[in-house]
Amino acid sequence: MNTSFKKRSSSGTKMANKEKKKKKGLIPASKPTTPTPTPTPTPPTLTPPTPTPSHQAQLKKHRGTAASSNPPLPNAPLFSNFHSDPPLPLEPTSSFANFFTSSHALYKYDVIQPGGKFSRWNTTKVSRFVVGDPGVTYKYLGLRIFAHPWKLEDDRSLTDLGYSASEAKALSDMGGLNQLMKSETDRHLTKIVKPKLVASGFDGSLVGSCDYNLTLVNRMECGGEGVKTSVGWHADSGLEDFSSIAVYQTLLREGGGNRNNNNNNNGKGKPWSVSLRQTENPEVEMTSSLNNNAVYFLLDDFNHFHEHAVNRGTASDETRYSSTHRVARINVGCYEYVERRCNDVIGVGISENKIQSWFTNLNSKNLVKRFNKSQSVLSEVQFDWVAQWNVQGKDHAKKNHWWRKKMRSLCKVVKELLEREEEVVGRLLEAKNDNGNSGGLTISADLYDACIEDFEVREKKTKELKSRLADSVFDGLEKRDRVVENFWRERDYKEWGGQVRRARGEFLDAGGGGGGGGGGGGETKTKTKKEKKKLASNWANLQAKLGKKN
Repeated sequence: MNTSFKKRSSSGTKMANKEKKKKKGLIPASKPTTPTPTPTPTPPTLTPPTPTPSHQAQLKKHRGTAASSNPPLPNAPLFSNFHSDPPLPLEPTSSFANFFTSSHALYKYDVIQPGGKFSRWNTTKVSRFVVGDPGVTYKYLGLRIFAHPWKLEDDRSLTDLGYSASEAKALSDMGGLNQLMKSETDRHLTKIVKPKLVASGFDGSLVGSCDYNLTLVNRMECGGEGVKTSVGWHADSGLEDFSSIAVYQTLLREGGGNRNNNNNNNGKGKPWSVSLRQTENPEVEMTSSLNNNAVYFLLDDFNHFHEHAVNRGTASDETRYSSTHRVARINVGCYEYVERRCNDVIGVGISENKIQSWFTNLNSKNLVKRFNKSQSVLSEVQFDWVAQWNVQGKDHAKKNHWWRKKMRSLCKVVKELLEREEEVVGRLLEAKNDNGNSGGLTISADLYDACIEDFEVREKKTKELKSRLADSVFDGLEKRDRVVENFWRERDYKEWGGQVRRARGEFLDAGGGGGGGGGGGGETKTKTKKEKKKLASNWANLQAKLGKKN
């Protein structure tokens, strides 16, 4: 302790003497020292977390898809993923019976294409409508159905949109039934499907979804003796792979009123029933009677490997109402998706000179990309959304309050993109006189090619829609259900494409595009690069075959 004390004392004396000398000027004052700045710490490099694959992606990885999957247990009992519950107690479901009838104005018969893309159109045997999450649609057999919402995103009342008080309550009650079906399905998946997956070596979590986002509500009147089938053999389409399906039904007498018990048809005539069969072995079949207030489930992969049909009961005083809860694929089938697509190409603050503000100041490569994207959105919104809405008639548009306003926005997008299309074509037809820069557009052979190839697609879609609307089935509909005429003027894309082809040759003859895409005679100059490549490939293949023969 003493030594340490002396050292501090000696040091203190030296410092004191030094300060005295400074005051007398014997030691020059030192320059003020600049404090050394504290270095800013470099933030650690963070590795972004690896995104967790979606449940659907995990299913695809481990179990495949609807087209490629195999049954979890090939030797499992037949129809083991079909489950029928005892009828729901009447008291909690009595309100469900009420909402089937209080929403009677929303039912309509659909015009569908049950035989495939090139078959005749037919009217459904049952009337129906769809209820679901706001903005969801369900596409089946060539028709896109636009769902009524069971609630709004901001919890406003559905009456604010224009639904009557009884309709608003009915739609809300259907949302309540949907929650019940979710809970019941999850219980059956845990009890029935998960153990089979584990026994087959899969993780028990790899069951399909039962997060139902819509329900298809059907009204089926009894046809009396000799009428057997209400809904023919089919597997439900447009659904997430491995997703379950839950069905609730109730039987109501004419004038309304749920049956006062759950017995099967009260012994009066033949009961309603559901028939099941294997898709690959249709002779393997079973039928299950459907009591009043019955609930049944097609669990997990059942819909992949089976078809089902609903058979009419024969009691003359009853109508079957059913609610089929599904997990529809909505990645490209909801308003949020199509709105995002439109915003990508429309942008914000478009000036009066729309073509200038959207297509100019781009090099030829980026201009082609933007044109292709614009035309892709145009074809999708025009034919797969607006035309699908119009084909269902004025009464449908009048009663679907949520979608009516949205469709007005989509119609504006179609009109805008049709104007852009026409403007671009006009510039292409005149480009031979503009040295490759038509009013600020960088014209190139590639832009001609993009236009020609797109018009071939649009010509095909226009013909398909024209053929659909010409089907005689629409003439037999009630006036209120007949097709609403599309607002756009039909364009002859075959003729238009021919004009653009000829303009392509003239453009290249005039030295446009720096010679890109040129070469050869006049006929060759009217062909796109892809067409010329295909011709060259065909010629090379022919030469190779001739060489082998020689």
